Amino acid sequence: MVLNSLVTYRGIQPELIAIVASRLLEIGSHSTSSEGTVAASKELLTTLVERYPAQVDQARSARVAAGKETMENLVDEDKSSMAFVNAYSADAAARIRSIVPLLRAMGVNTGEDGDVEMDDHIEDRQSAIEKIVLLLGDDDKTVVEALYTNLEQGASTFLETLTLSRYLDALSSQFDIAKPVAAIRSQHLRFVTENIEHSTLSDEDSVAVYMNMVFPSLLATANRACFSQSEWNIMAGKGFFQDHELTGSKEFKKAVEQAKSTDMSSKEQGMSLNLVLINAIVASLSTSGALARYQAALVERLQSTVHTTRLMAHLVIGRLLETLPGDQTVDLGIAVLTAIDNSLRSTLHDLDYSEESLSETYLRSIYNKTDDPKTMSRATISLMASFCKTSRPDVGTVNWFSKSAQSTFATTLYRHANSDALPQALARNLLRSLFASLREDALVFFASVWTDVDQLAGLKVAALRHATAFVKAYALGTDFQMVLPSILVAFTSSNGAMREAAVALLRLVNRSASNETKNYYAIDTFYGESTGRSSR
Repeated sequence: MVLNSLVTYRGIQPELIAIVASRLLEIGSHSTSSEGTVAASKELLTTLVERYPAQVDQARSARVAAGKETMENLVDEDKSSMAFVNAYSADAAARIRSIVPLLRAMGVNTGEDGDVEMDDHIEDRQSAIEKIVLLLGDDDKTVVEALYTNLEQGASTFLETLTLSRYLDALSSQFDIAKPVAAIRSQHLRFVTENIEHSTLSDEDSVAVYMNMVFPSLLATANRACFSQSEWNIMAGKGFFQDHELTGSKEFKKAVEQAKSTDMSSKEQGMSLNLVLINAIVASLSTSGALARYQAALVERLQSTVHTTRLMAHLVIGRLLETLPGDQTVDLGIAVLTAIDNSLRSTLHDLDYSEESLSETYLRSIYNKTDDPKTMSRATISLMASFCKTSRPDVGTVNWFSKSAQSTFATTLYRHANSDALPQALARNLLRSLFASLREDALVFFASVWTDVDQLAGLKVAALRHATAFVKAYALGTDFQMVLPSILVAFTSSNGAMREAAVALLRLVNRSASNETKNYYAIDTFYGESTGRSSR
């Protein structure tokens, strides 16, 4: 098992190949070796000779020159059996030779005489599929070209047998990477646009194609262009991508035309194109009504290990938060804050321009220092700054003491705004934006925070102090006694700072209760609308 893993490993060093080959030749040629040992040695040598013929021949020649016996007939002439070995070969020509037999084992028509029905041996069929998956991710364009050339007549059978999901997984090594090869990527794009009808796909599969084949390649950096001219032409041509709800939208088509005329060697033009494409994606998601289908996939990319994909997700989601109607930002906001929670636990307060969601410093950092950890920190800060620009959700009356989506979203945002991790300027902006959104519900919201057993004492103290400031600033003649039960809850805390803050708030509330004008604050919220009293 260990030797097999070593022999099939593409990164094996040349010096080690010669040593392994020499040792296998010795074992397989020894008169005392059992039949099983000889067969195992021959199988491993067969793999080596297909992948590294020169090194194996050198080892065999050395044994002959030394007058030692050696093994012959190492290469099995049966193409079907050799195909399973050749798929692992370090030699591109050998990998190309494996394609037709492997496709035939899958039951795919390659246009050659002698094609047979799908192999009845499940193990062989599955093995053929595994080898084809390997070849789909090949980094030699001649191998990928040969594969697709042999699929001109059997594309539908190939996709049905392999499944679209597994096909896309195989392509991840060519699309969702730091430095993709345009010549290889374009062949995959061409196959999809010519052989898959968008109308036949489920919504889930449509999202999967876009997120796996398009989205990872849309961000331009100093070290990596986005799609090449030929790739843009493929996407702009008739077929799958023109029928897709996002790549076929008028907003994205317009962006593609600008991309085709962009000089990617120019830093300024590359940065400008990034903004054009981001806005086009956001507009396409908004006008197509497809955001709900793409939301989970976009949020998932916030944690991608590929920096360009991760940054693009931050940029697109940030713009969505700023442009979507308020009621659409709640669920998205909760998902985003959950996804970046670990990033928000680190110290981010030493970053400048934190109040801006798309500062010039941030955009240049993305383009020039894509892999710099500080760039990723800026991405987190930028995303948080986008929450300052979200619209107020129009969701009617909110029960802030429940665990509703609106309550969860506001509480989570409030918690992060009061943490020590964020820059002070950004934290202030977040609080200002949140308070503006809460309006007269602010005091009820604060009460829901300090009475929540799941919240830390520090946040509860902050809520009590913000409540005190709210009561001080509120119009005279308002009675806040409805909040008294919540204040009493704060007195039960073992935290001294919390009890102290509760005392300060209680004094103000008691003072308000003596006012002659009896406008009761949030009476309907606390006791329901049947009280018949006026409220503000």
